[in-house]
Amino acid sequence: MLNRKIQEAYQGIVAEESLKNNTKQWIQQERIRREQKHKPRPVLKLVAAISVFILLLGSGGAWFYFTPTAYITIDVNPSIELSVNRLDRVIGVQGQNEDGDVLAASLDLKGASYEEAFSLILEDSWIQSLLAEDAEMEVAVIGEQSSQNEQMQTALEQQAKGQGNIYCTSGSTELASSAAEVDLPLGKYKAYLVLKELDPSVQPQDLQSLPMPAIRDWIDSLQQEETQQEKSIAEESSQGEPQRNGNGKRRRQAHTSS
Repeated sequence: MLNRKIQEAYQGIVAEESLKNNTKQWIQQERIRREQKHKPRPVLKLVAAISVFILLLGSGGAWFYFTPTAYITIDVNPSIELSVNRLDRVIGVQGQNEDGDVLAASLDLKGASYEEAFSLILEDSWIQSLLAEDAEMEVAVIGEQSSQNEQMQTALEQQAKGQGNIYCTSGSTELASSAAEVDLPLGKYKAYLVLKELDPSVQPQDLQSLPMPAIRDWIDSLQQEETQQEKSIAEESSQGEPQRNGNGKRRRQAHTSS
């Protein structure tokens, strides 16, 4: 009888220890479950990141995309201007005269790269007919970032390769403003500055009706004249100096005694 009571008491103790272990295990599992429930899931993290990106795009991103960093003026009468952002995308198209307004309205250029836009302009039947009649097209890249200007000018020149009457140039907004003040396209204005150095009497109106090939010939002619003058001056200067012997000493003129 005593042994049975001891055994029953022992079994009760074992049961209590087992209950304690089970309780501890449940508590741990419950704690883990609650931590996982409140822990952000990877998908939720991704959604949160996308939301932040969209928010930034709606503020600073819009400013980044819709701020022009360069302008391309294309003058062949019609004349238009393309506004280009830092991603090389056209974000604005504006006619510079009545014919330019018509051309700008007939082409879908916004959102295209500036190279695609220029290609569409060159493929336009109106523009092709003008170029076929030897009309001059002056293309100018205007902006404050010289590296972007040069890169864009090079790309446009490659596209215009083979067209002898398309002339590309680039410059700052300040230079373009100075050109506009004297009613000259940027390319002609830069040529005018070169001519002015060679011949101070040259005036902006002297270039307005001249085609670019004639202006370049004019520059070449003045540069050749300047080179020839410098050569002549150098020759006269060398002839006027006393002759020297091989040791670098002046030769003494022989005097005959009377």
